[in-house]
Amino acid sequence: MFSRAADRLGYVQSTITSHIRHLENASGKKLFHRLPRGVELTEAGLQLAPFAYQFLQLGQFTKIKLHLTPGLQNDITAQVVNRSIDLGIVPKPPNREDLLFMPLLEEKLTLICSPSIWEHFERLGWSSLYDCSLISFGDQCIYHTYGRSVLEEADVSLTDHLTFSSVELIKQTVACGMGIAFVPASNIVQELAAGTLVSLPYSYDITLTHGIITPKSIEHNDASQAFISHLRAHFSEHYVFFQKEKGAVSCSK
Repeated sequence: MFSRAADRLGYVQSTITSHIRHLENASGKKLFHRLPRGVELTEAGLQLAPFAYQFLQLGQFTKIKLHLTPGLQNDITAQVVNRSIDLGIVPKPPNREDLLFMPLLEEKLTLICSPSIWEHFERLGWSSLYDCSLISFGDQCIYHTYGRSVLEEADVSLTDHLTFSSVELIKQTVACGMGIAFVPASNIVQELAAGTLVSLPYSYDITLTHGIITPKSIEHNDASQAFISHLRAHFSEHYVFFQKEKGAVSCSK
């Protein structure tokens, strides 16, 4: 009966039917006439509808819990598609017709190393990196994939790579001289200024467009819309800071 509403909200029909049943039990009134081809509001439903709309517009977010889970682009995209999560933040558009991509910012991918590796690089060039490890989130990470392509073009074939679960661990390992890594420019502003990390030049810039992905078929509730607006406002301020201080980030308009 409520299949179109279920599709629009991103739920299975049985969930919508259950909510309607609970609402009718709570109000003590029958709110919908079940017809052969759909439903229509009863007189009680028509009386309740304006109050329901007012309640939705209030934005009742106090009991909503926000769960943030890190992941790789392919995993995040799959979870959004199967609707196990409401939205995802990914480093590039997934190029899927069933997903909406909302850009947050564009950012350069930077190749970093320790000061000691930089000294060898200045004297020997790319050949000095042959004994280094490529440090990343793993071979499924987009930073790792792009990094490999840069190194291959420079004819550098690294024999080893190290995998860590956080950018802080990656930065610390690189700073210790254990390898090189490709990371977004915003992650290393302080380290570059302090001289604990050094940026290695490469032949062309890799720019990633980070953004929010959601299913196109779902209408966001007030809480989701507020969260998305907050994210976009935050990254807009983030863009202004880096544009002013480092010129490393530009925002997609």
